[in-house]
Amino acid sequence: MLYAHLATGGEWAYALPAETRHNLRRFWYDGLFAAASDNIYYTYLTLYVLAVGASRAQVSLMSSLSNLGAALLLLPGALLVEHFRRRKEITMIFGGGIARLMLLLIALIPFGLRG
Repeated sequence: MLYAHLATGGEWAYALPAETRHNLRRFWYDGLFAAASDNIYYTYLTLYVLAVGASRAQVSLMSSLSNLGAALLLLPGALLVEHFRRRKEITMIFGGGIARLMLLLIALIPFGLRG
């Protein structure tokens, strides 16, 4: 299958055991859906902050700080996972739970603003 060939990383993966190829495929799909989710969010975030009344400089600063924050938080995240040795649980709590809660709180901001 062509998609299996692409999702595992190419021809080099055929030398790997079947379980490893299966895991590589799952990892590829996980990245695909995570990137799709983030791209939808980032596309509309700029429009959202413009609608709330942000200036161009504020939109640029928001974009820069979010990218800088993502890069800087890779190391503490890796240290947290190494300390607790529970990668799946930490990923689900922070990436699936807290991150989505923060998106909901951002969406509710206009209901608390007046004027």
